[in-house]
Amino acid sequence: MRIITYTNADGLSTVISNVAPFVLTKLTGFEAAKNNVYTSKNVLQDGATATGSSLDMAERTITGLMRADTATELEERRRYLSRAFTAKADGTLQYECGNLTKTCTCKVETLTFGDIIINTQAFDIVLLCPNPFWQDTSESISEIAEWIGLFHFPLEIPAAGIEMGYRSPSLIINVNNPGDVPCGIRIVFTAIGALTNPSLLNVDTQEYIKVKKAMVSGEQITITTHFGNKKVYDLLDGVTTRILNLDLNSTFLQLAVGENLIRYNADSGIDNLECKIYYSPQYLGV
Repeated sequence: MRIITYTNADGLSTVISNVAPFVLTKLTGFEAAKNNVYTSKNVLQDGATATGSSLDMAERTITGLMRADTATELEERRRYLSRAFTAKADGTLQYECGNLTKTCTCKVETLTFGDIIINTQAFDIVLLCPNPFWQDTSESISEIAEWIGLFHFPLEIPAAGIEMGYRSPSLIINVNNPGDVPCGIRIVFTAIGALTNPSLLNVDTQEYIKVKKAMVSGEQITITTHFGNKKVYDLLDGVTTRILNLDLNSTFLQLAVGENLIRYNADSGIDNLECKIYYSPQYLGV
């Protein structure tokens, strides 16, 4: 069974499935968006040379039937859909089928109703998705230099005391991107003591991003590398500041499809550095 859940900017959620009152009959545009291939052509060249490609925005249409017991109830449900799918409003679309659940952000383009036949009325909802990719319902996270807990029950405390946990000695982690295309990441550097110039390196490509800054205990630096959202923020004593002091050869790292070997580092005080990587794999269709 396919289940569509749309949640608008006000938090109002609407479920469209094979169960009344809003019955799903057809989905259009839920597969991969159109791929635009860019080419160049020289004089006397046969064919053309492909220079790149990009996906169009996705237009996704939900077609269904609205059912009611009375004409008054049908009118109420029509008003409800009009309120839930307000034109031009932002929203989140969630698709479920079996064990598969994916989401995307969208805007309502149109909502239209068909003729009424015995307290049943067809509807079409057209959603425009500027970002054509589907994503998981929550971010994935990979931790480097994480703390491993040793506390467990039953608990026996010897005279010499017990070890509550230890810091993972690994500086490298394998981050898997199960999506269909490369994706940006959100890097969070946290200082548990003094350190300088934290960095993150892609071992396979040797690309890296490095913040040229001394950090003190409790300070946190967040880097986002997503397309259209490349930023670096510093958080200290509850105050967030945007900073620009990156190493000149830095790259806003992307996760390739599949496995990515990632290493963290610092010019000094590396034992005082904790690093987490957040990412949302992107899928072409559902």
